[in-house]
Amino acid sequence: MKAIIKNLESYNHPDDNYLKGRNYLFVIGDNTPAKNAKELKQTIDLAKKILPNKTARTAANSMTIIVAPGIYTFGTTKLLLDTPFINLVSMTGNRDVFIDGLSVTANNIYVKGVDTGTNAFNIADGLTGCTFEKCTGLNYVSDNTVQDLSVYQKNSGTNYILVSGTGTPSENAAKLQVAYDAAKAIADKSATNRITLVVYPGIYTFGESKFIVDTQYIDVVSLTGNADVMLDGITVTANDVLLKGLNCGTNAFTLASDLPLIITDTCVGGEYSFGGGNFSIFSGTANNCTGGNNSFGGGAYGTFSGTANNCIGGRYCFSSFEGTFSGTATNCKCVDYSFAGYFSTFSGTATNCTSGDSSFCASGTFSGTANNCVGGYGSFCGQGILTGTVIYCTGGNNSFGYFLSGTVRNCIGGNYCFGYVSFTGLASDCIGGDYCFGSGFDSGFSGTAINCIGGDCSFGSSFYLSGGVPIIGPADINYTKIFSGTVHNCTGGTCSFGGGSIFSGTARYCKGGNYSFGGGNIFSGTAIDCVGGDYSFAGNPTTSNSILFSGTATNCIGGQFSFGGYGIASGTTINCKGEYCSFGGGNTFSGIANNCTGGDGSFGSVASGIFKNCQGGDYCFGSSGTFSGTANNCTGGYASFSGGGTFSGTGRYCTGGDSSFGGTGTLSGTVISCTGGLASFGGGGTFSGTAMFSKSSSSSFGSTGHFNSTARAFYCRSTGTFPTPTSGGRQLMCIDVNNNIVTI
Repeated sequence: MKAIIKNLESYNHPDDNYLKGRNYLFVIGDNTPAKNAKELKQTIDLAKKILPNKTARTAANSMTIIVAPGIYTFGTTKLLLDTPFINLVSMTGNRDVFIDGLSVTANNIYVKGVDTGTNAFNIADGLTGCTFEKCTGLNYVSDNTVQDLSVYQKNSGTNYILVSGTGTPSENAAKLQVAYDAAKAIADKSATNRITLVVYPGIYTFGESKFIVDTQYIDVVSLTGNADVMLDGITVTANDVLLKGLNCGTNAFTLASDLPLIITDTCVGGEYSFGGGNFSIFSGTANNCTGGNNSFGGGAYGTFSGTANNCIGGRYCFSSFEGTFSGTATNCKCVDYSFAGYFSTFSGTATNCTSGDSSFCASGTFSGTANNCVGGYGSFCGQGILTGTVIYCTGGNNSFGYFLSGTVRNCIGGNYCFGYVSFTGLASDCIGGDYCFGSGFDSGFSGTAINCIGGDCSFGSSFYLSGGVPIIGPADINYTKIFSGTVHNCTGGTCSFGGGSIFSGTARYCKGGNYSFGGGNIFSGTAIDCVGGDYSFAGNPTTSNSILFSGTATNCIGGQFSFGGYGIASGTTINCKGEYCSFGGGNTFSGIANNCTGGDGSFGSVASGIFKNCQGGDYCFGSSGTFSGTANNCTGGYASFSGGGTFSGTGRYCTGGDSSFGGTGTLSGTVISCTGGLASFGGGGTFSGTAMFSKSSSSSFGSTGHFNSTARAFYCRSTGTFPTPTSGGRQLMCIDVNNNIVTI
């Protein structure tokens, strides 16, 4: 006995209380089936009479009957277990005690390794404290591979029919049909009193008739839970059923339209499976299922309003052409034109899903939610209206809304993405290619972008590039858009942030390339801590009075022709830096510049604005035109401060190069504590203004005969001589090259 049974405790109930029992009876089972049954019956009767220590039997002193593998045939009188704490287990622990019927009517019984085959394995209702392990029978099945019998139950119920798959494919199909018909014949089925057909792995071939599931509350599941019940097709019209582990291969797993209570789990079908087909509706639940093309509510005009978890489909799945996706899909994968394809509506939720081109509502309306999903070309309503929410998703070119008024976060797209035509929504931490974020041919950018990256012609650009050259579209189409939105810490390429457009919005900590921030058009907004390339901040490469810088730029950097370069600059720039012909250079500056730096030709050919602590190169501050503004503590190079024109404004503590301050033209304004080079202060032209505490090189303060009667030079110094003023002109305490003090 000890050689066969090494550890009797292993036969006890797994509950700790049962391990306290040490009472065992052994059934050899080495005779005929009938005699084996008689021996087992006698042993059970003996166990009923044995009361250890003459006390009532409890979990602590339970009796375990250990039965050797064999066949035990009781005939018409089946085996009855009607006494608590008398357990019945196989000696090997396997399902090898074959009994022709068993009924359990007592509480607190542990049964292991009993197989009644097609005979009844009946368990009385309302029992408590019972455990059945590795048992099989009509109306009941359990197996160690199935840890919890609830996997077989959709809601509740304990009625099980076992279907063997050991015959030929057609024989197996016949057995399955007989079992299903028997289940249909059972009365009192309901949502809380279900019948489950537990089907052995195998091949079940029905032929042209297919397996038809047409009765509610009859669930059909694989014994193992895997997709190993191989069918040659199935047609389901019943609503409240659970189908698990059924594999139709490339044949259709056909569901009638709109079955909201159906659950399919670990099932496989071919094309048009799981509610797929034109005008079909999938409203149930699919878990771990695989279908072919046009599945899961796929096909033309299909609807997916159900729930899918860990499912795989082909093309045109989860609603496609002119379809509706209003359900929930999690960890699902398809190919192209899925999750609401062309001309569709996406109002549901997709999480961790993957598809190909033209997916996630390629065109139509996307008002739902996508989280951590991947699509290809034209995905996430790339040619439609995106009003929903997309988070941590990746799309190809032309993705994330033709018109975007929703929310996109942490998304990656290709070219022509993120509201290519119109961006009125919110984007944060997104990356796009060229022509993204409202840069198509319609309304532009009026939304908000934070920590986003775009390529060339992004963020409300009106340009397109031809051979690297910015081009505005044909005159018969309104290509000029408005950038009226807000961007924060964003990066764009050439012609970005309203390039070629009207920039009336707000940009902070942003970086663009050439022609950015209203480059080539109008800047009337606000830019703070931004960087642009050439022709940025309303810069223009050709003279045009329609190019206006009327906004405010603070701590910004531009390239050549920036800040209204070759245009009209009437706005405000603070702590900004430009290069050649910036700040209205080549045209007009009538605004305010504070602590700004420009290259040659900057700060307007005509300067009527206010300048403070600014620095320019040659030909700055009105150069060959007119300076009628105010300059305080500014520095220019050669011919600055209307060097070749008329200086009629006011300069304080300013420095210019040669021919500065109306050098070869006219100085009719006022300069105080200013410094000029050779031929400055009207030196090569006319001096008719006022100079105080200023100094210059020779040939300054008006040429001979041109120190006019209105001219005043007080406390000035020259490395040359002072010309004799005409009648009325005044010179007071001026010092010339010979240190002579001149007072006239």
